[in-house]
Amino acid sequence: MIIWNIMSTYKAKRISKGHYEYRGYKIVCVGYYPPEQRVCWECVDSDGTGFGHDFSLKGCKFWIDEELKKK
Repeated sequence: MIIWNIMSTYKAKRISKGHYEYRGYKIVCVGYYPPEQRVCWECVDSDGTGFGHDFSLKGCKFWIDEELKKK
């Protein structure tokens, strides 16, 4: 329940098709993953390093929130 409250407070801003910005991090659509038949998303920090992957935009937002909790 706590995760839902954090994620509902902040919204991802759409930069362009498949590119979003969320709390200072970028979320990029990597592409279609045929074995799972799903689209993959990646979290990218300011250095351009990918640190979180998920099959949904919401999942990537969760990984960014977890990364910010560590700091």
